[in-house]
Amino acid sequence: MTDNKKWIEQPDGYLNKTPWFQYILISCMFPLWGCAASLNDILIAQFKNVFTLSDFATALVQSAFYGGYFLISIPAAQIIARTTYKTGILIGLGFYIIGCTLFIPASGMATYTMFLFAVFGIAIGLGFLETSCNTYSTMLGPKDKATLRLNISQTFYPIGAITGVLLGKYLIFQEGESLKNQIANLSADALHQFKLEALQYTLEPYKVIIGILVVVFVIVLLTKMPRCKVKRDETVEKPSFGETISYLLTNRRFMAGIFTEFLYVGMQVAVWSFTIRLALNLDDSINERNASDFMVFSFICFFVGKFVANVLFTKFAVNKVMVVFALIGIALVLYTALAPNFSAVYAAVAISLMMGPGWATIYSETLKEADAKYKETAGAICVMAIVGAAVVPAIQGLVSDSIGSLQLSFLVNAVCFAGIESLKIKNAKGYVEVLPFMGQIIWDLSFNNKSLRLHNIFDMPRKAKTIIDTYGCFAFHSGLLANGCPAPDDTHQMHGEFSVMDINEVYLEVLEDSIKVVSKCNYCQGFGFHYVAIPSVTLKRNSTYIDIDMDVTNLTASDMPLQYMCHMNYAYLDNAKISSNIPDCAFKLRESIPSHVHPTEKWLAYNEELKEIQKEGKTLSELNEPSMYDPEIVFMADGVNQYAEDAHFEMAGEDGTVCFTKYKTSDFPCATRWIMHNPDLKVAAFVLPATCRPEGFNAAKRAGTLIYLKSGENKHFHVKTGLKD
Repeated sequence: MTDNKKWIEQPDGYLNKTPWFQYILISCMFPLWGCAASLNDILIAQFKNVFTLSDFATALVQSAFYGGYFLISIPAAQIIARTTYKTGILIGLGFYIIGCTLFIPASGMATYTMFLFAVFGIAIGLGFLETSCNTYSTMLGPKDKATLRLNISQTFYPIGAITGVLLGKYLIFQEGESLKNQIANLSADALHQFKLEALQYTLEPYKVIIGILVVVFVIVLLTKMPRCKVKRDETVEKPSFGETISYLLTNRRFMAGIFTEFLYVGMQVAVWSFTIRLALNLDDSINERNASDFMVFSFICFFVGKFVANVLFTKFAVNKVMVVFALIGIALVLYTALAPNFSAVYAAVAISLMMGPGWATIYSETLKEADAKYKETAGAICVMAIVGAAVVPAIQGLVSDSIGSLQLSFLVNAVCFAGIESLKIKNAKGYVEVLPFMGQIIWDLSFNNKSLRLHNIFDMPRKAKTIIDTYGCFAFHSGLLANGCPAPDDTHQMHGEFSVMDINEVYLEVLEDSIKVVSKCNYCQGFGFHYVAIPSVTLKRNSTYIDIDMDVTNLTASDMPLQYMCHMNYAYLDNAKISSNIPDCAFKLRESIPSHVHPTEKWLAYNEELKEIQKEGKTLSELNEPSMYDPEIVFMADGVNQYAEDAHFEMAGEDGTVCFTKYKTSDFPCATRWIMHNPDLKVAAFVLPATCRPEGFNAAKRAGTLIYLKSGENKHFHVKTGLKD
């Protein structure tokens, strides 16, 4: 290996300690691509008038730049996988130098296309650099500090970004009026000469960059660098490229991270691309050189935001910090788009505060979702997500051209900031994953590295009109106007309208020892009912359970029917035993057969056996005959409030896992037990608290268990459920 004064490579490629010189050297690569990226923002403002371009056409600078990233990331990853991170860095620096050199013929040819080609050449080099350095930075030390190391490396990025803006400000932009005003009254010949001179200024920053790159290239070449490669078992074949891609594409958490990265980078680059133009549009008295100051302020804010986030990451969960930053970011984007004065520019600058932790955190958290043997290619695909920066600015430019307002086009970025379909909140024991905008479905619940949701065929949530179109979740809210399986005389959908309800208002309540996700739905039905429903889920520090709440208020002028079930789909535990303070005799076997159930002779015979033990005051409380639970076995209990004020149910598996659910029987006078076991679906919903049986609206009405809320009346439901620790 090595002596104790040096690093030791672990089997997973991480090091036992951080080699500081190498780490700082790698971190110094980050400002190199920050400089190139921020110069694009200068080029957009310059080319807008020199080449007389639309907003969409100017955004093609970013499309060429980040399109290069997209195309080169996988080839770069393959080269890195076969060689070393150091080789990838040297190749990246070489292409970066070549790309900068191409600005020399581009400034002479004076065509927009040639400049785009030069920008593309730079991007090829930066694709190698980012694919190498982002992953390499996470690997240069212990694994548990990987995200922190990358965030620290990313704090070097604004230094390069600010340097790029200053190079553009003083070497590309000139004193005097804005370019638009300077060329307004020039003759054709004078205009042509003016544009040629302006393009010569464009070359100057890249001369400086070439000199710096040559020095950095030599230093990297002469420095010994750790390999940070996963130790492979020679008897195990290395995964092929096809196998790796197949694995990553079917890893839903990894792909969700990639989509988030796509939106984030696209939004970041779009905001920066048009900040200078926004300032020029809102104040005719300033020129490009003065307007570029706002980009300097933006990158300072970016640095501060990243620093603050790094501090917060040491005190709070990463996801909690990221969501708060995103929510504030949305508010700033909306103000930028809608403010009636120059304060919109200051808001655009402040957006960078909220973007600080974005790229590094999403990258690192996404990379953790990939197995070690797929790490190099996974890192490349994370970098490929940068292609969002080739797409979102172009979309914003197109929107600006279409509606004739650059300021309003900033609304595109609010969509990116709000691109949260799934929200995972963690504590030291596990996490809860929520779909806050879709009925506040609780997609997954996991504690002590054990997922508690049912085994099913859905690898990730699906856009759905009914709950059965995405039936892979841990829990959902069944109801509220109707609940359960509709009978032939019912007209409602399976498990009611709220189960997959579109929700447009979500917020977080962050306390010292907990975080609550709150969704708010204002439901209106023409010639029907009107209510406000506020579901929420709370995870406390160091707990292995969650609190599920539902608050419903009838805003209709008349009485409103209410049916509600907290539908928790627990994983099936082999030979599990179910216990409760509600007696077994309260549960009765369901004798009706819903349309989705297709009975077999064996199943019908088993139901007869269950009816016999039911006569003895017993119910299905031990899961030891899985072959009999297909189709589903359902027991229902009415009037459980007569047995106990607080219901407490447990399911104990033979491996020591104990799941529990607690609730007030005054809120939920009925309970259901749903068991099913087949290759596609394994579930042991040991209790489903409800206001009535899950047999549809009309069945509850006939049974007299349908409750009504008077106009203005409110009803609150609460369930505590999770793992007994």
